[in-house]
Amino acid sequence: MRSNLLCEACAAARAVHIHHRKLRRFGDHSLINLLHVCSECHNSIHANPTDSYGRGLLVHSYDDPADVMVVPYYMDLSGDAA
Repeated sequence: MRSNLLCEACAAARAVHIHHRKLRRFGDHSLINLLHVCSECHNSIHANPTDSYGRGLLVHSYDDPADVMVVPYYMDLSGDAA
């Protein structure tokens, strides 16, 4: 398991949800499209779409998740530790 049960968005809480980066109506269940996240991060991803798209936590319907890097919350958008 890629996440080792740790949230892939914050790395601080137990992951309990499977999140589709490209929303299910546009994407699939491939590993590159999925993140294992905690409840708080899953809620935050959907409540803050502008930030989530900027971080690759959400992917637009016209983008390929394989081409969009994920920048977790514990990193700033340059890829450095926050």
